[in-house]
Amino acid sequence: MNNSFQVTDTINDVLKRAPGAATLLHRLSLDTCCGAGRSIREAAEVAKMPVEELLAQLNEAQDASAPAAPDACRL
Repeated sequence: MNNSFQVTDTINDVLKRAPGAATLLHRLSLDTCCGAGRSIREAAEVAKMPVEELLAQLNEAQDASAPAAPDACRL
């Protein structure tokens, strides 16, 4: 299953799957409240950046937000 973000995913989708991406979105001056219904394609236009670049950064943020594997010693 591919969990990468797609251009049709919304900012809300991003925040649900990668809460840590909020920092990136704020740094790009993208609205995570009223504008959270925007698609990634629309957000890239607002941020004046190529959609491929925004997708790459969001997917990287999602990877960084992934929970760590449980410590086998703690199980």
